Amino acid sequence: MKEFLELNKPKLPFAFKITSILCLSVYSIFLILAKFNQNQFPSINLLLLILMIAGFLFPILILLTAYLHWENEKRYYKKFIIAKTDKNENSFGYSEKLMNQDSKCFFATKILSKNIKSFEVEIKFEYKEIAFYICAINKDIENAKLKYFEKKLKELNFENFIFRVFVLKIKRKEFDENSLKDIEIKLVKLVNLFEEYDYKPEK
Repeated sequence: MKEFLELNKPKLPFAFKITSILCLSVYSIFLILAKFNQNQFPSINLLLLILMIAGFLFPILILLTAYLHWENEKRYYKKFIIAKTDKNENSFGYSEKLMNQDSKCFFATKILSKNIKSFEVEIKFEYKEIAFYICAINKDIENAKLKYFEKKLKELNFENFIFRVFVLKIKRKEFDENSLKDIEIKLVKLVNLFEEYDYKPEK
């Protein structure tokens, strides 16, 4: 809880306000539909109870669920990522950075990152997988070259999202020092591929 508050305390009032507004909006829609469809409307006491639940209790439950999810991800992050990359004095060169620090919509959290040449690699924990993200872009690549580039991507087991986000995922149980070495080799090959096809870092 202490680390969560240190990173996200300023965001909590805004998160509570937005969540409360959304919950109240949903309940308002249901009340309007009930009024028009069945010509029924709750009494004042029931309406106040609904407003208290929708505007206060539900937002607290939603934020509590988000916090528990954050804590769960942090636990896996330390167990499956930090523990593996910190061996041999972190010979893989990763260091911690804050993600979503300036975002109002997402809680800040710690991830590992490093640069391979000018391309940043980020390691994130996603459910039962460890994901390696690297962003690059080339808006002017020709179709013939793009097809060959995508073929090379598949050979390296990378997925491509919206033509600028490249992801390699590995199952949590398979993530160890040897698999990380293999991934590092693939990341270097991907960066070399970026340079060959004039891809630039996407910030």
